[in-house]
Amino acid sequence: MISFRWDRENAVGNWEMVDKMSASKRCFAFHARVGILAGLLLLCTACASGNSAGTALPVLAAGSGNDQETGQSGLSIPYPQDPGRNASAAPLSLQADQFEAGLPVSLVSKTGEGSVIFLPHWESPIDETDVTGHCIYRLGIPAGQESLLLEFSWSGPQLDYDKLFIGFGDSGSKRWIWQHGDPTGFQQFDIPASMAGEADALIAVVITGEKPWILGSLTSRQLPAEGDWYTGMHDNRRSGMTPVFGRYSMPVRWELDLGSEVTAGTVEDPLGRLYAGTARGRFNCINPEGTLRWTYQAGGAILSSAAVDPNGKVLVGSTDGVVSALDFLGNLLWQFSAGGEIVSSPLVDVNGRVVIGSRDGNLYCLDGDGMLQWQFHAGSPIQSSVAEDPNGNLYFVAGTDELFALTKNGTPRWSHSFSSNPSIYEGPVPAPAVGADGRVYVAMLQGRYGCLEADGTLVWEAEQEHGFRASPVPLADGKVSLLQANGLLVTYDRDGMELSGTKVTSWTRSGLTVDGAGRYYLANRDGKFIVRAADGTPSTSLTIGKEYGGELDSEISIGHDGNIYVGCNDGRLIAIGAFTGNMQPIADVYSQELLSMDPLSIRFDACGSSDPDGIIAGYDWDLDGDGYFELLSAGPQAVGYYDEPGNYLVRVRVTDNFGDTDTASVSVATSSPWPMLGGNDRRNCRTEFMHPQSAVVRWTLQLGGNCYYDSPVIGADGTIYVGCADHKLYAVNSNGSIRWTYATNDKILASPAIGPDGSIYVGSDDGRIYAINPDGGTKWYYQTGAAVRASPLVGQDGTVYIGSLDRYLYAFSPEGDLLWTFQSFGEIHSSASMGSDGRIFFGSDDYTIYAIDDSGALSWKYYAGGAIRSAPAVADSGDVVFYALKGLSSDGKAFTLDSSGNLKWTSVFNGSELLVSGLDADQTSYFNGTELRAFDAVGNKQYSLVGSQYSGVSLDVAGTVCRPGKYGSLPLVIMSDKDGVELWRTDLPEELNWIPSTLATGADGTMYGSSANGTLFAIGTLD
Repeated sequence: MISFRWDRENAVGNWEMVDKMSASKRCFAFHARVGILAGLLLLCTACASGNSAGTALPVLAAGSGNDQETGQSGLSIPYPQDPGRNASAAPLSLQADQFEAGLPVSLVSKTGEGSVIFLPHWESPIDETDVTGHCIYRLGIPAGQESLLLEFSWSGPQLDYDKLFIGFGDSGSKRWIWQHGDPTGFQQFDIPASMAGEADALIAVVITGEKPWILGSLTSRQLPAEGDWYTGMHDNRRSGMTPVFGRYSMPVRWELDLGSEVTAGTVEDPLGRLYAGTARGRFNCINPEGTLRWTYQAGGAILSSAAVDPNGKVLVGSTDGVVSALDFLGNLLWQFSAGGEIVSSPLVDVNGRVVIGSRDGNLYCLDGDGMLQWQFHAGSPIQSSVAEDPNGNLYFVAGTDELFALTKNGTPRWSHSFSSNPSIYEGPVPAPAVGADGRVYVAMLQGRYGCLEADGTLVWEAEQEHGFRASPVPLADGKVSLLQANGLLVTYDRDGMELSGTKVTSWTRSGLTVDGAGRYYLANRDGKFIVRAADGTPSTSLTIGKEYGGELDSEISIGHDGNIYVGCNDGRLIAIGAFTGNMQPIADVYSQELLSMDPLSIRFDACGSSDPDGIIAGYDWDLDGDGYFELLSAGPQAVGYYDEPGNYLVRVRVTDNFGDTDTASVSVATSSPWPMLGGNDRRNCRTEFMHPQSAVVRWTLQLGGNCYYDSPVIGADGTIYVGCADHKLYAVNSNGSIRWTYATNDKILASPAIGPDGSIYVGSDDGRIYAINPDGGTKWYYQTGAAVRASPLVGQDGTVYIGSLDRYLYAFSPEGDLLWTFQSFGEIHSSASMGSDGRIFFGSDDYTIYAIDDSGALSWKYYAGGAIRSAPAVADSGDVVFYALKGLSSDGKAFTLDSSGNLKWTSVFNGSELLVSGLDADQTSYFNGTELRAFDAVGNKQYSLVGSQYSGVSLDVAGTVCRPGKYGSLPLVIMSDKDGVELWRTDLPEELNWIPSTLATGADGTMYGSSANGTLFAIGTLD
């Protein structure tokens, strides 16, 4: 295929041969591109002549070079708009440039400013020979934007749905993302992670068929940025949470008297201007510096927050039953009259429709021009704001106790009654809140509260005496916080169990707000503004209400810049914070991708870095760990190359737009620090790295199923791999985010293993042994005769050894060739281990431990009298330590054999089921069950520690022992010295319950484990 490249800056075009094409298609492409070049030249002439923005012009037929409708060629593109307050929330702008090329079978590769190359791509759904017309727009992408929502204005004959194609140019992965366009609606594209940090995107419009069609304009709705407080309770989920760090320790910045009670929360538009209503119906627009910009007088009291549509409107309801739409200059655009008072916040959905409830019992949906689209009658007054989930479903409370769920089109889905007593209160009812997991949380005026799944299934429900005025705030991991009217702040887990309850204030009617640091913001009827730390402990309080009418009943709002806004019943709007000074940026880095193993090359990612009151302006990298930043003013990603063995501390230094810096680091080993169960091929649970001297839970990640015996392993780039009973192998970044998952056909009940080339090996109950590439793709698999519940052993040459319940031990080359098999007389649950001489040791349910050489020949075997299901551990001396379960005529026993298979010592454990969980350098062996027991090299018991739970330990270079434990219902991790003296302990969340995994230790000392309920967790010293 021949591709045309247009360089805007130099106004030249070049032909480039990028792929082969049939003679007929090559001829078509040539003629098409001649017409396109002519069209581009005419477009430049039209723009120079002052062609007005937004003129309706046709999409050209490919190769026509003319326009029968208007006599012009190409498309008119609106001129750039005002970029707004900052890049993070700027309105999307269409730039006055255009690119055309031989679409649609193409992908884009950006080669410089204004320069693109289109290449063929097999994913295109379009037959190039059927293309009638095409054009390409360049769109600006505000920083942090996750989606683009495009609106196309068409005229002419009816366009068939299957004749319009819209393509999003993903420059990060060099491909087009194609989807059918909807001529009557919007087109939404999720911005791929591979385009993080991109400033613009290319949008291709392609028409097939023979009908002419005219594109009048292309506009883009700006979805609100994550930190924008654009509606009541922050966002359409009514989550009450913002990622912004509040400036809670700053003084009062300004006060503005609005004339009467300010009982609703403040919202802001994309330019940072604030909107607040009062009980006398005055709706005010306030400049960020605290001066009044304009006022609009509504026909009734304004008792709820407004809602900002970032396309240029602000919506507000009032007690005269009217919802008003105003532009950002204060001009009235339209009004809609409901049949009763409006005391709730409007919701602007993803399609720009306005949804609002009324005390007449109706929920109304209006289009962007105020025209009624549908209404739903709930049978009781609607005083709560409406919450929207990511799928567009709507949730609201009618009366005092009925939670309703509707589709985005107003169709009833379900309802649930909380059976509260009739309310004696006037005013808004707390809105439902939708969690990140889609669950719906509700709190009633009369004290009922609870949680439901998105399908209406009740998860939990409870009642307390004093009722709620604040909406619930869904937190991470399914937790939720609620503020009772008597000032009690309570947090519950996802099952409705109370985790904490703290009296944080006196009687309150304010909302509850949580910032990016997990701090709680609220106010009370005594005029106090209160901040609590994430754990509920006091942070600060400030009396800002005056003696007369000084109650603070409004929702606490946090602006995009961290300033805090509180309304007061004496008529003042109060801003806490300051624009002077600077808040330090926050650096964050993790190893994102293993690129190759020889030499070791790893891509590092610092995109998680942030700045509470600005932007990250630069990234400096120390990739070789020498203490000097050799890569300056680079981007958020960098690649390190490592030829020499060792452990490298990679650092990134971020600089914000005020010049302040912060540094974060991540450790990288040139080989995997914990490549398989037991840490290495000897299964001795030893690491060459140090455990942390104190530790906390750094993060937890809920997987999709139970992890009974699936201990994590760690790749050279820090990726954590763990299997799960949901049939999946998970690859998890060192910051706790999922990189990819790999699905098998049944449960994974054993740890994976990592080969020298970075390949991952794992067995499944489907009987297969899988080899997986580091990017998550299949390398090969082998079908055995039964479930595979042993963890793979990988030798230094890459040979893979693994047993199956079909009684065979298998040996494979790294490429998947079967080298040999060895048959035992019982199921093989035991993972194999390897001695320094290359011999392989494994146990079987035939009560025997086997030693075989690397060709699969038997060296010796030892009958132990009980099934051997845990992996043997091999000492530096060559001794083999293992445990045999209780048999028909024998108790459970621990054994140590020499390298020739002769018994050195044995110890009876009175029937307890144990596993060998460690073997130290001095040949101290550890057996774990209901207690942890340590034995010296000749079998003398050194000590025992209670509180263990059939899990493995991690032994570091100093001989310290880290192990999971459990006291009562509380799981924990304990570190002891080699004599068993406890050095520290870290409590784990109670819901983790049982920790059956061996702790895997990373190059930076962070330890990873998995729980029976499917939670992966990381323990280490916080930076």
